[in-house]
Amino acid sequence: MNRTPSPVIFYKAALCPRCLLVTKVLARLRRAYPELVVVEIDAVRSPVLVWRDGIRMIPALKTENELLSGILLKPKTIERFVARHLGRSTAIPP
Repeated sequence: MNRTPSPVIFYKAALCPRCLLVTKVLARLRRAYPELVVVEIDAVRSPVLVWRDGIRMIPALKTENELLSGILLKPKTIERFVARHLGRSTAIPP
C-alpha cells in the first residue's frame, strides 16, 4: 500500500536571505520528488504557532519525527532530510 507522506513544514520569513536559499533547494526537490508536499509558515506572521511548534531559529524544516534548523542549511543536508522523510535514497536527479 502506498502511503502519501506527510508534508514537510518550512518555517521561514520573507526577508530572511537564508530562507531564500532553502526555498530554492526545496523547489528543485519538488521537481525531483513529485510526492513532496511542503507547507510554508511565515514566522513573522504566525509567531505563536512557530513557538508552539518548537521552532527557535529559521530557516527550519519539520516533519512528524524530525526537525532541521540552523544558521545555514546546506543543500546536501536538506536533500538528505527530505529523502529520509520520503523513504528514498539520497541520490537526487540533476
